Amino acid sequence: MRVLRSFLAILAGLVVLTLVAETIEVAIFAALHGEFTQDPAVYFGVRNRPGVLVAKLFYNSGAAFLAGYVAAWVAGRAALLHGAVLAVIQLSLFVWGMMYSEYAGTTPTWAWVALVPLMGIGILLGARSRGAKPALPIR
Repeated sequence: MRVLRSFLAILAGLVVLTLVAETIEVAIFAALHGEFTQDPAVYFGVRNRPGVLVAKLFYNSGAAFLAGYVAAWVAGRAALLHGAVLAVIQLSLFVWGMMYSEYAGTTPTWAWVALVPLMGIGILLGARSRGAKPALPIR
């Protein structure tokens, strides 16, 4: 049961991080562009504006904090360990996205370099802040 709960904790953290960050990103895009498009050139043209990328640093950091908190809450134990596992997985996904995905060249390198430590720190701080609280009562 502990392994399953740990797995669910990490999965919950990844889902929260993705849903929060991507929802905010799409909302910002829609506000700036006026409508949603599936054209990657248009999307990344708007998303890669310097002001939007700076905002991305903030909302991704906030999403990371929340994800670390949720992962620690669901795990109910070893908050920092679960936060660290979540951070390693998320940062591995970032590195893969930055280097190997079909969208590898769509984000400026400086944004990736800034996002990696900010996300890792955010996840760990979120997990740490939950670590002092009582565990989620799942039996």
